[in-house]
Amino acid sequence: MRIPVSRPVPGTPPDEVVAAFGIASVGSPLRPSGEDAENWTAERADGTRVVLRFERYGGRPFDAIIGLSRRLVASGVRSVEPLAAVDGVDVVRHTSGDWTCWRRIDGEPVDPTVDAARSAGALLVDIHAVDPGGPGPEPWALRWLDALGERDPAAAQRLADLRGPARICHGDLHAANCLQVGGVLWAVDLMDAGVADPALDCAIAAAYWGASGGPAVPQAFLAGYSARRGVDVGCSPALVADAAALLLLRDGALGDPDAELLAEFLTVWDSERPA
Repeated sequence: MRIPVSRPVPGTPPDEVVAAFGIASVGSPLRPSGEDAENWTAERADGTRVVLRFERYGGRPFDAIIGLSRRLVASGVRSVEPLAAVDGVDVVRHTSGDWTCWRRIDGEPVDPTVDAARSAGALLVDIHAVDPGGPGPEPWALRWLDALGERDPAAAQRLADLRGPARICHGDLHAANCLQVGGVLWAVDLMDAGVADPALDCAIAAAYWGASGGPAVPQAFLAGYSARRGVDVGCSPALVADAAALLLLRDGALGDPDAELLAEFLTVWDSERPA
């Protein structure tokens, strides 16, 4: 497996990118001071409030992912809307890297509580209800499946079996990728999205919610999903552990601080998870 190269994050969006997306003014980065910023608030010349996003890791089918995002918005799913550049392209490819533009959602951050997890599970049902319209890219996390297979072949095979039947999957629906607007959750940051079995997406999301909120939170997430869908998703506690192990490999390879939380969650989940 080839680990994606992390591109240096520019201090501010380049002038060429700003012009390409018709930006009149660039605001503040959407990261705390001292961290690399990948997203900036901005406003277009027509007054549209947007977020400019720098794609730190290349090698992903960004155009296809944005196409999936558009299908969600067109179907009425509470999901962030991608906006094309002035010349109609979805991804501006600059010497610094790839850039995308999204309509800004004014919402509040979401804490990884049991109630929020239950609401996120219901939101994911709405995402999965949308037909992808044909074959699409796999969720980005599956890029690390071979690495997991070297350590736990059985877990890797269980996840590989979930490459179909295919529905649109968010691929990264944790608390930090949700915003609360008027008492309901919206999904943001779909750049790990793809097409796969909904159970895989549920396992990835449940693992992340558990890593940030504790072992009761993924159970609430899956309960919220099943209640909204009307049937059990078929995402067992063992499958959540498999997904957590996969994400641990990914985040560890990328130097993501979530790796430590995932490692702690796996230890607790293996001892406390329901049968």
